[in-house]
Amino acid sequence: MASQVDSCLVLPLQAVRTVTMDTGEMQTVVYVQADSAPDNAIELPDTGEEIPAGFYPVPVEIGISDDYNVEIKSGVEEGTVVFTQMITSEVWG
Repeated sequence: MASQVDSCLVLPLQAVRTVTMDTGEMQTVVYVQADSAPDNAIELPDTGEEIPAGFYPVPVEIGISDDYNVEIKSGVEEGTVVFTQMITSEVWG
């Protein structure tokens, strides 16, 4: 069954993370770029992931998704710069 939503904000799937909070609750977040922590930024437990300076985790509500993209229903505005993944030049092996 296919789903479709018109006029929605879509982000790459790798920009969205689901984190287990200290309370055991699951929180879906996106790291947004800002000069200082946005009003809706939250404190996350250490996930071990390296996030560049100037990016802050904000909770988001997600909608439909496919293998590449996910609908963002709330939490991030259009035009916001988000962190997707760290690119490294390390060679495996």
